[in-house]
Amino acid sequence: MLCSPRSLSPCREESGDEELSVLPRHTKVIVTGNNRTKSVLVGLQGVVKKAVGLGGWHWL
Repeated sequence: MLCSPRSLSPCREESGDEELSVLPRHTKVIVTGNNRTKSVLVGLQGVVKKAVGLGGWHWL
């Protein structure tokens, strides 16, 4: 499964701007989604297996 950090929890906010950081491996997340997220993925739980800074994509 491939997810963007904007669709993952936990999320952090600094100075009102959403931080686009890379989550560490083995971090437990819940897909919260945005308007482009498939509804069947929202609410699913996962564990980060791989993450890349460029584009901020995370594999669960």
